[in-house]
Amino acid sequence: MDEIGSVLAEYDRAFGGILVEGIDLAAANRLSLYILLQTRTGCASPSRAARCLGALNDLAVLARDRLRKTSPPPALPSPGPPRVLLFLEGANPSVDGTLRATLDQFSPDEARVAVAYPETLPSARGYDALAMQDLVPRGVARNLVDLERSLRERQRDARVPILRRASLRIWMLRMSLRTAGAARAFRCLYDCFPSTVLVTASDTGFWGRCATLEASHRGIASVTLQHGMMVGEAGYVPVVSDRFAAWGEASARWLRQRGVPAVKIIVVGAPRLQDPASTPRKDRAVLAAGLAIDPSRRWVLLATNPIRFSKNAAMLEVARAGVRAWDVNALLVLKLHPSEEEAAYRAIIGSDPGVVLVTHGAAPLYDLLGAVDAVLTFHSSVGLEGMLFDRPIVSLEPFGEENPLSYGREGAAAVARTADDLARALSEDVAPGPSAGARRAARERYLKDNLHAVGEKSAAQVRALIQGLAKERTP
Repeated sequence: MDEIGSVLAEYDRAFGGILVEGIDLAAANRLSLYILLQTRTGCASPSRAARCLGALNDLAVLARDRLRKTSPPPALPSPGPPRVLLFLEGANPSVDGTLRATLDQFSPDEARVAVAYPETLPSARGYDALAMQDLVPRGVARNLVDLERSLRERQRDARVPILRRASLRIWMLRMSLRTAGAARAFRCLYDCFPSTVLVTASDTGFWGRCATLEASHRGIASVTLQHGMMVGEAGYVPVVSDRFAAWGEASARWLRQRGVPAVKIIVVGAPRLQDPASTPRKDRAVLAAGLAIDPSRRWVLLATNPIRFSKNAAMLEVARAGVRAWDVNALLVLKLHPSEEEAAYRAIIGSDPGVVLVTHGAAPLYDLLGAVDAVLTFHSSVGLEGMLFDRPIVSLEPFGEENPLSYGREGAAAVARTADDLARALSEDVAPGPSAGARRAARERYLKDNLHAVGEKSAAQVRALIQGLAKERTP
């Protein structure tokens, strides 16, 4: 367990069980603390903690502002028949894709959707679509004196110095208001829209965790769907849902090693990933025409990640030099993550004819994966998806940090830290060189261990799991 993971474990021990409106304060805000700790200075002083809180608590502020500017919400409907409830937290493409693939397995009479962010509401398809902002009560207030005393007492027993800071106590007091508002909102949600099973793609995030805890109080079954590769101590653990739907045996092992009971883990595959054999995609020439690039040249794909720009920029520089050293006529296809803007990358690339920048929406990822000759990645499931297309994978690690995903450690990908490393890796795996056969066999083993099923086959197993949970809880 890494340093932050150790702090989180102690946080759970020290502050777990402090309830705010019936919801565990520490559990609800665990992921927010993880983000705060990543700043390394987030809890250094009350003023800095307050500034960090401003970024973390933007959703609650937005909800209050919108409620003030709108007319009173309409009267909530009388409770109807229970349905499966799918909860979308945030606009993360992997979360969104996982839940939409699952939603497609249910009719509007069987399921409804609740969201933390209105912009993630699904298109009008007949499903009940509920925005949590409409359920957050106005004027949430709380006497914090007793809570402050409880936190102070727990802090005296905390074994990690950062958890004993007054600034952390102030942060938790402020977060208690957000937790109280969410608790009341979810009570309203479940009262007005009874549910048989709660489905989330994260029970570690604030809204997903609160949704799961309230469901547990009411005896509603819950299942969390894996939406990305297993990495980081705060990404998927501790699991509070009744079941965790894992992509493959590798994910199941990862969870068991971190104390998740085996009975909670069901291996069903990845419903949001597509089977290349059954997924229509554009011909390379058609894709090249749409992107205005030469189809006769070799293409190497680099997909950026929602990490610090400096790291993405470092990968880009090594990728440009390495691809050029490998083949002066090859093209580096730079696919931006949906959360990123192109201006900063264009400033780096300039007029380089060897780089093609592809913004989000300009070309589907799977069309690109089917067309390129190799995939460069760091800390992303794009590497796994590239393996689905039998593409050589290179784990690009130019900033002195090992890829937290095990592509390179398990031999499924070459590891490149410099441009020379990258040129050698491409020469070996794309040409192919002597090691290409062994690398391909390692990719096949990695896929088998990490992906039980994909696409419709996986989605059908997810539906069966949800239906089974619903039957277990039916009186």
